Amino acid sequence: MVLIIVSVLLALALPRIWDTQGAARQAMLQRMASQMRAAADLFYLQCQAAGGAALQNNCAEVTVGRLVVEGQHRYPVASLNGIGRLVGLSAGEPAAAHFQVREFLADGVPALSVQVRPAEKAPCELMYVQARGPSQRPAVFFVPESCH
Repeated sequence: MVLIIVSVLLALALPRIWDTQGAARQAMLQRMASQMRAAADLFYLQCQAAGGAALQNNCAEVTVGRLVVEGQHRYPVASLNGIGRLVGLSAGEPAAAHFQVREFLADGVPALSVQVRPAEKAPCELMYVQARGPSQRPAVFFVPESCH
């Protein structure tokens, strides 16, 4: 009888625990998306403030604080040397241990996929797509359907 009660309680509790983990993964990626947007805006402002040669080469390299960050079209590139460096995804940074990062092309434009580790359980994905041109901002979006 006790075994039946425990089984029923586990059957009710396990889905809720799983849902809580999924919600935590979503919250981590939504926070990372906000950080990426803010970092891209900071890079843009730093690029504008640098003026002159930096603007002429579309801010291919901008110093933000103590970090040298690669850019294109006045925004950080979609790589660990670009937006990844600004939000702490580079190797050795504290956030890097919590995320799995992959560089790829999205319709011919460099992009960065960020997933919460371990990605095998519920991958939950965030994407940063590099600015396509001088007057366009990079796209940062969370893919909620990836968090099953």
